Amino acid sequence: MRGHEPDPHALLGAQVVRTWRTEIDPSHADEYDDFARTKSLRMFRAQPGFRAVLFSSYGVVRLVVTFWQDRESVEALQSSPTYAATVNEIEGSVFLRGNQTVEAFDIDIMFSHVENTML
Repeated sequence: MRGHEPDPHALLGAQVVRTWRTEIDPSHADEYDDFARTKSLRMFRAQPGFRAVLFSSYGVVRLVVTFWQDRESVEALQSSPTYAATVNEIEGSVFLRGNQTVEAFDIDIMFSHVENTML
């Protein structure tokens, strides 16, 4: 999946990075990409404190990296109806396989090469 050039300003104020990792059935890669683009992205944009998202891949591995204003915003995902609906839908899909992992980390230092400044 190829997207648009990211806006480095979208990361301003991000204090937490959250990762979600999974594997997909390669015969359904296009369906996964479509889901990420049309459903996951819309859901993330609706969440308070959301700053940016990066959808990445290597072979059958998919990694979704989201940037958040604060840890409370990340924790609020668990009670978000739109997040719950998106998770239920993707878990019921044919394209996921194996286990998924989620981790969240505080951002200590962020540097933008584009502007050559600390964010």
